[in-house]
Order: sequence, then C-alpha cells, then structure tokens
Amino acid sequence: GFVVSWWGQGDWDKWHDESLAMLLECAERKNFKISIYWERAPYGGQDQIDAAISDISYVLNKYGSSKAFLKVDGKPVIFAYNRVTLFEMPVSFWPAIIQGIRERSGDFVFIGDDQQSYLFDGIHAYGLNLPDDLGQHLTVDKLGEVHAWLANYDTNVVRLARQQNRISCLLVSPGYDARKAYKSDTQMDRLDGQTYRTFWKEAIDAR
Repeated sequence: GFVVSWWGQGDWDKWHDESLAMLLECAERKNFKISIYWERAPYGGQDQIDAAISDISYVLNKYGSSKAFLKVDGKPVIFAYNRVTLFEMPVSFWPAIIQGIRERSGDFVFIGDDQQSYLFDGIHAYGLNLPDDLGQHLTVDKLGEVHAWLANYDTNVVRLARQQNRISCLLVSPGYDARKAYKSDTQMDRLDGQTYRTFWKEAIDAR
C-alpha cells in the first residue's frame, strides 16, 4: 500500500484531496491499501485544535469507509508526520484532538512519532538519523555496522511499543539521493539493492 501526503482542506490543498480520491478509486480495483500522511497543523490555540479535528474527521468521514483505506481491526489508520507531532502541535492538545475526532467520526488508529508513543495508538519514524558515515557516506564495507545499528534501533522500537500496547511501524528504506532538492549532502547509497535488503532483514528480525 501507499501512505499519501495530505495537507488539509481548502482551495490551496484541493489537488491533494483530488489525488487521494483518484488513488483510492484505483486501489479499490487492485486490492491495494491507502492511508494519509497528515502533514500540517496550522494556527494556534483552540483554532489549531479545531482545525486538526476538522481535517482528520473530513478524511475519515469522506474516505474511511473505502475498502481500499488501510484499516486495523476494521478501524481506519491515519499517520501523522513528525513535524506535526513534535513541532507544530503542543503535547497538551492531543487528548482533546483525538477525542474530538472520535466523537465526529468514530474510532480510528492514530500512528504518531516514536518519541511520543504514549499519546497514540502506534509509532513510526519518517526517517532515521544514522551516523553520517553510515548514512550519507554508506559503502559496502559499512553494511555490517548498519545491520548492527538497525538491529538495536528496531528492537528498541518494538520493545517500547509492546510495553505500551502500541503498534510498531518500522522504517524500511531502499536508500535515497536528495542532493539536488536540498543543496546538501543528503543521500544514502542504494548499493544495488543491498541497503534495502539490510533494512528489511532487521525490520523482520526485530523482536
């Protein structure tokens, strides 16, 4: 399945919503699953709480019943980007937001950042901060160190989730090259698929 970037309601974000509708329509024909990656929590104070409730309720009410919308135990799943969970939204706002969404749209599964596991139904990480010599300057001879780093990280995430009776979602990356996008040395060599296999192995083996 895909987790699709979604930035909210309104004319400026209309194309995100139209794209989501098209993807769900295609996914329903292909037995594929779709969820959203909630990217933005604007405003402040009560306006921010109200906007968050409105945005997520909108998605759940409009798309949550689709057979292609990702569900766990029959409940639609929403992912929140760490910019929202760690930087834009005050921690104290989350109980009111989650309660407000459930009052409007019924129960759902909310996946947040692993640094705030107690607030959400599950945890995930958008990206991992590997040491620069393993991430940005990865070579074949360093894959063993990557295996060890990921084994430790993934095991800790799974353990934390189990301790708090939460869902754990582990990152699997094939590598990336964002140097042109960010004008900096932002990359991880794919190493002809070896990077991807390394991430997969450690995610599967995590206990």
